[in-house]
Amino acid sequence: MDFVEFLAAREEHAAAAAGLGEAMTKLDALNLAPLSDDEIEEEVQAARQARRPGA
Repeated sequence: MDFVEFLAAREEHAAAAAGLGEAMTKLDALNLAPLSDDEIEEEVQAARQARRPGA
C-alpha cells in the first residue's frame, strides 16, 4: 500500500512540476521587466494580508 501511495504522490509531483514549467514558459514569453526588491516586498505583503482571517 505504501508503495502505491508513493507512486501516486510521485505522479502528482511530476504533474505539478510540468504545470509549473509550462507557466514559467508562458511568463517568460511575456518579456516583462523584472520586479524590483520593493515591488516583490509589496506583493509578499499583499498576499499575506489577503490570507489573514477577516481580510
